[in-house]
Amino acid sequence: QGKIPLAMITTMKKLKSGYINGTRVSLGNLNDFLSTSCITNLSFLGSSEDGRPDKLNPQ
Repeated sequence: QGKIPLAMITTMKKLKSGYINGTRVSLGNLNDFLSTSCITNLSFLGSSEDGRPDKLNPQ
């Protein structure tokens, strides 16, 4: 208890190295990425008709 699982430590080391599973990754604060990000709302996935727009309702 209280120990970080080895798989989590390994994954964090891979992320810190800049590559994980052959994919380039960048770590940083949210503000570092906002200027190059796209933020959208996929409202067609929600249950707006039922009054629960935050609940996904995949068909």
